[in-house]
Amino acid sequence: MFFIPSKEEIQKEVSGYSELTFFKKTKNVLVSFIVFVVVISLYFFDSYGIDLFGLGAYLVLAVFIYFNHRWAIVVFSLMYLADKVLLLAEGLGSPATQLFFGYIAVLIAYQAFRVANLLKKNSWPALTLLDRIGGGGSI
Repeated sequence: MFFIPSKEEIQKEVSGYSELTFFKKTKNVLVSFIVFVVVISLYFFDSYGIDLFGLGAYLVLAVFIYFNHRWAIVVFSLMYLADKVLLLAEGLGSPATQLFFGYIAVLIAYQAFRVANLLKKNSWPALTLLDRIGGGGSI
């Protein structure tokens, strides 16, 4: 619904993850989106009084997102949505543009988060109950 990725699409990306090209990985699309937003924001810097600290934070988060840190995906999404809501509340920019970019950011971040979760889940070896409580080692 509204381009939300299916479980099969996520699984397909994860299963061939190491062979995918740069823009076939959702996290790289999100990083590219962040760089695009920062460049566009810098272009409109004088018009809207853009906060450089926020743009710097986006770029720092982009580095962590590139390395599949799930917390960075969540933090970016929350910061970006808060930014869009504040811009709407102040009457800056077109509401349609704010909603469009907010939707695109959340959609890409959601897919990147799901892929990162599945990659993390697949990278951890299955632990037995004894391993989890510390009693699974040999003597």
